[in-house]
Amino acid sequence: MSNIEKYSISEDQLPSLKNLSSRKPPGLLSILIFVVLLLCICLFSWSLVGHVDHTIRTTGKILPEADKITLFAPEAGLVNKIAIGRGDIVERGQDLITLTNATLQSHLTSLELAIANYKAEIARLEGELADTSPEFPTKLGFDYPEIVEDQQKLFEINFQKKQATLNIMGEKVAQKLAAWDRRTQRTLAIEAEYTLVE
Repeated sequence: MSNIEKYSISEDQLPSLKNLSSRKPPGLLSILIFVVLLLCICLFSWSLVGHVDHTIRTTGKILPEADKITLFAPEAGLVNKIAIGRGDIVERGQDLITLTNATLQSHLTSLELAIANYKAEIARLEGELADTSPEFPTKLGFDYPEIVEDQQKLFEINFQKKQATLNIMGEKVAQKLAAWDRRTQRTLAIEAEYTLVE
């Protein structure tokens, strides 16, 4: 006889087996199984059609990493000029590229303009203190003529204001002196009458 044993199922066990075979998996489980099967089919189809590997054959020269140097500029900018070529040997301190940086250039220009304005203002103030026309540096007048012109106009306006103020003050002093003279003459007249009365 063989090692296989025979099992017999009684009729009262038969309905419970029928219940097991007629049960359907729950809804979520059937959706999950469907999604996994669909994913497997898609991956299999893609592997038949898609190309994963690309091989490029070329000749070249392999250089050790020590011969390659990566340079970084301290400021961002646009490359204006490249002073060297591929494979050139360079020396320490040699210019490799020239960068233009609009931000730094505009900041430098505004600082130069401010310095020129301060120099022109100093020359104007020195002229006002000496009551003479200001003497602006020649280079300043050549590089920034509009600044010199503005400071010259400001000097003339201030000079006219000062002259007007001095004229007004001179008139007031003259009026005060005239009033003083009148009081002095009245005082002298009163003294003369007083001496006559005595």
